[in-house]
Amino acid sequence: MASINALFRWRAKLDRIILFTEETSAFLIPAGVQNAIIIDDKIEGPVCGIIPINGPALQVSTTGLKWNLDGDKSEFGGIVSSSNQVMPGEIVTIKSSNELIWTTEIKSKPIEEFGESLNGSSIKI
Repeated sequence: MASINALFRWRAKLDRIILFTEETSAFLIPAGVQNAIIIDDKIEGPVCGIIPINGPALQVSTTGLKWNLDGDKSEFGGIVSSSNQVMPGEIVTIKSSNELIWTTEIKSKPIEEFGESLNGSSIKI
């Protein structure tokens, strides 16, 4: 939880913080803007999640996912898209009324084998 807290705590001082483990990656999705996420399917996916850990997101819209949201409310105790899937070849877009955590699974290869290709994953705001 300290790592998730760091995403929120340092968001104003750093452009982007990405948390990586051998199994998942996570980063903060800003509120109120259209976010485009380009998945490098050699490294991550298809399983992904959109987590409203900072409180309810009253309107969440997505494209490029198996189960897209269309202005839906996302909150703990309600809809949490924690086990969604990125559609092959798609750019994922997310727009939300509140900040969200985006997570993706990391392929079974150890992170060290990917080297510089981790820099190929990108988010555009």
